[in-house]
Amino acid sequence: MTADLAGFSITLDRVTDAAPQQFAGAMETSLLDLLSILKPYPPQPDRNRAKTFNTYVRGIGRLPKSAFGGKRIKTKGVGNRTSQRLGTKWTSSVEVSGDSVTGTIENSASYSNVVQGPRQPPFHAETGWVKYEDAYTQAKEQIDRNFNEALDQILEELAR
Repeated sequence: MTADLAGFSITLDRVTDAAPQQFAGAMETSLLDLLSILKPYPPQPDRNRAKTFNTYVRGIGRLPKSAFGGKRIKTKGVGNRTSQRLGTKWTSSVEVSGDSVTGTIENSASYSNVVQGPRQPPFHAETGWVKYEDAYTQAKEQIDRNFNEALDQILEELAR
């Protein structure tokens, strides 16, 4: 029994060349899937849910109580703009190094680990903020599909 390993070697070289780029695309798509869960602000909670009237407006900061007198919140020229705008601080990157593909998502807001990270207190979860791990759990099936589609494309390439 004999085997032609030279042809097999060429096929493996084609996989090695194609795989990182195919998986980089799947990684980029998967990061966007995660960001679609993490970026949106949950609805503003009822201002009367705490002991005192809550005057913090997401994406803006704390406003004076007088800003809430009418039907619309007055935000121009009033209040202390303390928000770092958590929802706009997300970035993602994909790095291909040899046969390895690494995806990274980050948030540069100083308080992101407290609002959506491992140090999240219960009241942030109660008001709708999604933790990183929970976002991954929600997106896992789609992420698996992204990488399975990339693998299918690689196998298609091998069949040619």
